[in-house]
Amino acid sequence: MSDAHGDDPGTGRQLIGTDRVPGSPLYSQGVRVRDHIHVSRMTGTDPVTGVLAGGTIQEQTRQAIAHRPAILEAGGASSDDVVEVDVLSTDPADPADLDEE
Repeated sequence: MSDAHGDDPGTGRQLIGTDRVPGSPLYSQGVRVRDHIHVSRMTGTDPVTGVLAGGTIQEQTRQAIAHRPAILEAGGASSDDVVEVDVLSTDPADPADLDEE
């Protein structure tokens, strides 16, 4: 059974969160399941201003990816442990712009 934070000792599931990056009350920033950490998709929101970082997909993507280390560190990992990164875009023109990065 899960506790109030969503941790479940029976499955090894532990929710990860940090105040160093923007979060949402709707989902956790990350979840550790045994020796795997799954980082939730992040927006390109600047943690200081609370608004999107820049007007381009490149700037927003850089900001979203910059959130990852803080969440990994909160879960006891680092960027060296990452094996896959997915990028989700809602604009069909974005993939071409992302290739510039």
